[in-house]
Amino acid sequence: MIRCKHCSEISFIQKSGFQRGKQRFLCQSCNKYFTEEYEDDSAIKPRKKGITIYDIAKELGVSISTVSRALNDSNEININTKNAILKIAQDLKYQANSLALNLAKSQTKLIGLVIPELSHVFFPSIIMGAQEYLNKYRYNLIIMQSDEVYANELLNIKTLLDTRVDGLLISLTKETNNFDHIQNAIDSGVPVVLFNRITEQIECNKIVVDDYQAAFNAVEHLITNGYKKIAHLSGPQNLDLCQKRLKGYLDALKKHNLPIQDEYILFGDLTDNQAKIFAKYLLDLPNPPDSVFAINDPSAIEIYKYAKEKKMKLPEQLGIVGFSDDPISEYLEPSLTTIKQPTREMGHEIASMILDQIKTSNPIFQTKILNAELVIRNSSIK
Repeated sequence: MIRCKHCSEISFIQKSGFQRGKQRFLCQSCNKYFTEEYEDDSAIKPRKKGITIYDIAKELGVSISTVSRALNDSNEININTKNAILKIAQDLKYQANSLALNLAKSQTKLIGLVIPELSHVFFPSIIMGAQEYLNKYRYNLIIMQSDEVYANELLNIKTLLDTRVDGLLISLTKETNNFDHIQNAIDSGVPVVLFNRITEQIECNKIVVDDYQAAFNAVEHLITNGYKKIAHLSGPQNLDLCQKRLKGYLDALKKHNLPIQDEYILFGDLTDNQAKIFAKYLLDLPNPPDSVFAINDPSAIEIYKYAKEKKMKLPEQLGIVGFSDDPISEYLEPSLTTIKQPTREMGHEIASMILDQIKTSNPIFQTKILNAELVIRNSSIK
């Protein structure tokens, strides 16, 4: 039995919703509402799920469509009704289900991003740039890491497509040689932008840095500083960026009539451990190189470590140039000459490109090439 808190009547008490964890009642005698803890089997239990517009409508005895219009600030309903709905929504701590609302509009405002690794500064910087741009348009990123494994890339993209993302930003793994999963996404109508690690086998928007010119400039810089026996520690041969950096290296040697020595060109797997093995191999050769152009700064750092173990003088006996301008490169001794890539700009560009593609039904695909900067420090100047 429930007694009215206002008139003390115990009859004609009607349940009237649920408010702040308590049962709400309407007394038919005095026509006033009150709340009370109510433990019998018919009492409404505290909700495990969030408050919905159905709860607000039931609380005020109005239609769901009226609540929806009020929450969307429509002018089609009475201002007093709107204010009452907004107050109840605030009291009940109502939170709109933005995903459901966007799905109703055939969009989620979510962009999926798949990257091969997060252990180095390159990809996190791109992520920051992309999210910075997307925030202006109220889009969010779902970030997936493939860990350089093709099977993970397949699973990541499937998960994002199942989540109904509005577009995909993808940088390929070092293992990726089959691109059917990406083509299938494009064929299903999902906009796709490939960045940094791309393939020519897929027709879509792409963004890269000018890997060829950056590598050419790095090697030519070593040559003009007096180095003649230049090794190249490369990455997987299937990656487009590795192919372009290798070509830049070779063309710089050819331009300056320096011999190309096969034992000085090594293809690794982009891991620090592999770079360590290659560093030992190169510097222990009977005729070792006098300089190394590395595929990235972490690989260059492994060259540093082994050269110092051998008590070599840097840069007099060995010049080193890296690629990616890792923050630590400036603080090495000697400081590392490297290639600075416009990572934040790349993040902005991939975000801008995917949003433009979402807005149009007939996109014109392009490959955008960003310039990279040779940052000259002490490791390459004799």
